[in-house]
Order: sequence, then structure tokens, then C-alpha cells
Amino acid sequence: MFGGALIGIFVARVLPGDHLSKESAAVVKLAAAVVVSLTSLVLALMLSAANSSFSANAGIVKKLGSDLIHLDHLLRSYGPEANEGRVTLRAYTSGKSEELFSGSAVPTTTN
Repeated sequence: MFGGALIGIFVARVLPGDHLSKESAAVVKLAAAVVVSLTSLVLALMLSAANSSFSANAGIVKKLGSDLIHLDHLLRSYGPEANEGRVTLRAYTSGKSEELFSGSAVPTTTN
């Protein structure tokens, strides 16, 4: 918009007088208002999509966490026989936590 205004200042010197009337200025203002309205609509839709994606992922992480805690409590109720399973569950939980919250864009896989 700013660049267009600068170009308009220089081009106005060569344009005929009927192109510089108040009606022409009103049309340009209306066009600018339409561009601003469409830009704000697109930004609002982008923010809405990002928010819904974040909410869905947050729900998945909460469900995974509660399932892991529930599984640990179930294994604890089986007594010392399930300690090996609980150790494996802790290792999986540590790895998954590092994968989800490490800040890296590419998840690490261990086989």
C-alpha cells in the first residue's frame, strides 16, 4: 500500500485532470478498504486454523499422558512381577516426551 501511494504521487504529475477528481479518489479508497477487509479475513481464517490444529494436538497429548499414567497404575497393582513392564513404560514415556517436547522439527526414531 505504501509503495502504491509513492508511485501514485509520482504518476499524478502526468495524469490528466479527470483522473485526479474526488470520484476517482473515492474509488481508490474503496478499493483499498476491500483489500484491507480481505486481508483481515484471510488472517483471521489462518489464526482459526492454527488454533484448531493446536487444540487437537493438545488433546492428543493429554490423552496419551493420561493413558500412560493409567497403565502405570495398572502395572503397579500387579506388584513386583510387573516391574520390568513399568521400566519399559518409563523408557517409552521418556523417549516420547523427548520426541514431543524437544523443540526439534524432525522426530527421532530408535529401533
